[in-house]
Amino acid sequence: MSVYSKLLELQKSARALKKDGKAYNYNYLTGDKLLSVIRPKMDELGLILMPEVQEVKVEPVNYIAFKERQQYTKTEMLYQLSMTMTWVDTETGETLTQKWAGSGMNDFDKGFGSAITYGERYYLMKLFHLQTDADDVDAVSTERDKEIEAQMA
Repeated sequence: MSVYSKLLELQKSARALKKDGKAYNYNYLTGDKLLSVIRPKMDELGLILMPEVQEVKVEPVNYIAFKERQQYTKTEMLYQLSMTMTWVDTETGETLTQKWAGSGMNDFDKGFGSAITYGERYYLMKLFHLQTDADDVDAVSTERDKEIEAQMA
């Protein structure tokens, strides 16, 4: 079975996932939830995903924030990453490499990690066409998703 066939099998194993995280008035799919569905099938198929950062651009971003009704200027660092995502078939050694990007903005010490995490999560969601939209009629959790959600509760 080729690396492409294995990726198709992986795609078939996950169709839709409910958003399980909440921050700043929006809901999102956490990396924990995503990997709890994808990772067991990756292991079964003998697939490894190797993300690699090719280039990092960092720029400070200043904005107005409020704390206890007091206005102040806050500076965070915006990290923009150029990445490659390489799938490795451990049985054959066949690889598939794709270019990707990630970005994250946070305090000085967390932006890089945010960019990698965000980039990997969205790469997997888009590669496997995982539906997470609440208004999408196709975004119905499967029985397997419901079991995973019950275990995580």
